[in-house]
Amino acid sequence: MPFAAAAQELGKIFDFHFINGFATMEKAQNQPDIFSIQNGRLMESPVSGKGSVRDVTSFTGSAFSYPKEAMPVMVFIDGDFSLNPEIAWQFVEETETVSLSGYAQGALLKYEKGRIAVFGEAAMFTAQIIQLPNGDGFKVGLNNKQLAPNNIRFLLNLIHGWMLTK
Repeated sequence: MPFAAAAQELGKIFDFHFINGFATMEKAQNQPDIFSIQNGRLMESPVSGKGSVRDVTSFTGSAFSYPKEAMPVMVFIDGDFSLNPEIAWQFVEETETVSLSGYAQGALLKYEKGRIAVFGEAAMFTAQIIQLPNGDGFKVGLNNKQLAPNNIRFLLNLIHGWMLTK
């Protein structure tokens, strides 16, 4: 949020419906989400590269429903939820919480002669440094080798194994 709202109209054209909120797994807050084969949140697909990627890290993001023709890649399960505040980043006790069971954060779709990759998370495909109040920096995305060791391979698989495949 608020980026999911910006993608809503485009997503609807292809039958993807974004929740304008902050998607998260059931876990300790302020920790990245790990989508893995083991926890049932990373699906076998051209992007997981037939086992070359066993997990991928998401640092924030949103969730969406997807058309039945789509191939979900990163999925949410029972216990995962979206926090949907009225104002981005302002959470109060009354903040709406929505179950994400059956929603995704990544999906692939063949469309006519092309291919579409939809992700409700952009930070995982970037290399950012978040400056903390104490002056330290926290690496987010592709440059965080400790928390996201497989994100680069995942992105390469997405480009070469899905988007550029005929």
